[in-house]
Amino acid sequence: MDVDAAAFRTPRTFKVTSDPPRSVENMVFELEWTGTGENMADLCADFFRFHGWFAEKTQFIDRKVDGRQVVFSVIVGEERHGHKATFRVGGDHTERIVDSYLRIVKENKDLRRR
Repeated sequence: MDVDAAAFRTPRTFKVTSDPPRSVENMVFELEWTGTGENMADLCADFFRFHGWFAEKTQFIDRKVDGRQVVFSVIVGEERHGHKATFRVGGDHTERIVDSYLRIVKENKDLRRR
């Protein structure tokens, strides 16, 4: 996975803020979202576009919120050859998006309780 090269593709919506992983067994990348979007859908769309530069034949992507970061767990490859990578997206812009997203989730839960 050439994550560093993908980070320099246009549009540059992510900046790699961590050192390269030392092994393929423990690939964790810290990213800062530099996109211009204003919601979780925009961040996710930018991540999928970013991921497209190093995607393989088969992939599975899971997204979760962890604190004020968005974490994407990515599994790529096939039966005989595969990798798992974790992308922790943080930074001021991401924190604002996460705060807004969590408010919306809470409001939706409150509506269902009525």
